[in-house]
Amino acid sequence: MNFNIIKYVSFSVLFICVSHFSYGQTYPVYQKLSTIAILDQEFIFSNTKWGKNILKNVEEKVTKLASENRRIESELELEELNLTKVRKITAKIEFDILAIEFDKKVKKIRNEQALKQYEINNYLNENRKLFFEKITPILMN
Repeated sequence: MNFNIIKYVSFSVLFICVSHFSYGQTYPVYQKLSTIAILDQEFIFSNTKWGKNILKNVEEKVTKLASENRRIESELELEELNLTKVRKITAKIEFDILAIEFDKKVKKIRNEQALKQYEINNYLNENRKLFFEKITPILMN
């Protein structure tokens, strides 16, 4: 009986070894390997003529907006200083009305300037999007 168990185990081990060997020999070898490329989109965009023109235009708009913001800030600081001087000689109700009007003016200006910044960002993002829509077919070939 022991001989049959040894024989059975031996055949099982032999079968396992042979079957693994044959699988190893018939495993498919792929001839075509896929490649993955990682592209730095900012580098591509900023080093093309189109990208450089867009970035230059955005930089000019941002510089103009920053200059405008500094000018407006100076004007508002002067107006606020005048309000504090008027506060001493004006009735509380009248001053409160002036302060509320000033606050409304500041909020309106802040919203207008934020809208201008949003438009600049939108201009840049839309042009980047258009750029990559145009070059993607070229990159895919």
